[in-house]
Amino acid sequence: MGMIKLPEGAQTFFKDNIDSVFESGCIAEGPWIDALEQEVRSIVGSSFSTSFCSNGAGLNAILTVLRKERGFTKYIIQANTMYGMKLLGDNVGMSYEGAVPSSIDTLMPTASQVDVFLSGLRKPAQTVFVLSHIGGIVNPDVEEIADICSSYGVCLVEDCAHSLGATLNGRHSGTFGLAGVYSLYATKAIPSGEGGISVTNDDDLGEKLARFVKYDRFEMKMDVGLNLRVSEIQALLSFSVIRELQTILDDKREIGALYDKACERLGLRYVPQQTSVMAGNYYKYILLDTSGELRSKWGCIDQTSPVYGYSMDEDRDGITSGHICLPIWYGLERSAVQNVIGQLEGLQ
Repeated sequence: MGMIKLPEGAQTFFKDNIDSVFESGCIAEGPWIDALEQEVRSIVGSSFSTSFCSNGAGLNAILTVLRKERGFTKYIIQANTMYGMKLLGDNVGMSYEGAVPSSIDTLMPTASQVDVFLSGLRKPAQTVFVLSHIGGIVNPDVEEIADICSSYGVCLVEDCAHSLGATLNGRHSGTFGLAGVYSLYATKAIPSGEGGISVTNDDDLGEKLARFVKYDRFEMKMDVGLNLRVSEIQALLSFSVIRELQTILDDKREIGALYDKACERLGLRYVPQQTSVMAGNYYKYILLDTSGELRSKWGCIDQTSPVYGYSMDEDRDGITSGHICLPIWYGLERSAVQNVIGQLEGLQ
């Protein structure tokens, strides 16, 4: 069961166009970067997008601009997220103010949890909240969370590493706060090996991020900037994969529907990704296992790694030990899916 598989259409498009990179002489800062960014804007509906060498690079640039140009000196994250999210704020010289608790129901903070946490902050108007969408869905409370952040003067930035293509009420992740950044890393839902894409509807930030990745060497007005660009070859590969976004989503959603049906029949709790208001990308298929019964049978059920096996703060809801993840990725053989379902049935 090889994990990293790309649609034939993506592979063919890349092979058909790779010679254009060499023939054009634009190995960097060429037309494929422009095409990639335009494709993402078209999909997401954002005014601006900027390609980066990684999701973390994009978030680093956003936080740097917010600290240097808008006076944000503090940052918070959520308890259930990657350790790298904490490093980002530290790296740009912000003060870490802690992690918002997360709920077992979605592995993400609820609006109430965010409100309680923000109410205890000193000088919240100097704070950035890096909210992570987990497992392939948009945080179901993100609209309310955005309003709460606004009421406290907190700047909401979305870590969308897991959620490219995921929507809530028709809106894509990354469009609820000031800005968001997707990941194209090899294991993500929409993989192209490496890379990140920021999106924003803030004119000032969008223009500055585009200049940031080029050291602002043309206008020379910003006092921050770094080469965090992707090459033309990487941009072409990323464009080739993203243009097949719907193909990837359709395949994974079909697998997810098979798991959903089995879980409902067997009475197993899972984090839903397809509802009347939500459409996920199935980066992970998450079974909730608060009793630890499924986790104790490791080896009896084919599983992938948990979303995170650690917490950035006290794990009040037992998230790290309260879930398992079933195999799900583009091109996963349906026989493998049925085998997993058979394993779940054998536990009953």
